[in-house]
Amino acid sequence: MNKIKFIDITQLSSYFFTDENLKNEFSFYKSDKLAGFETNGKQIKLAYFAKYNAIATYKKNKLNNIVFYMSAWQPEQVQENFEGRLKNKVFNLYQVNGVKVEKIY
Repeated sequence: MNKIKFIDITQLSSYFFTDENLKNEFSFYKSDKLAGFETNGKQIKLAYFAKYNAIATYKKNKLNNIVFYMSAWQPEQVQENFEGRLKNKVFNLYQVNGVKVEKIY
């Protein structure tokens, strides 16, 4: 099994958190796990990124939300959370102009 390196996002520059950088870094094509489906007439994609221990949500093909789980959450827990969100249809879509970033410690 591959070892996952955790990053401390508090040490990243604020430049990283611009919408354009997030869109490039969190393209669903780069994800480790991806699920796509339609619900309530909306095309939703949910992606897991092991490198960042993060789950991203996309509306159509547009990045909508990213939740970073910090090192207290092991990758297995985050993958279980990914599966649980799919099963329970919890997508965290936001009506915002830019990407919403959350950090869970």
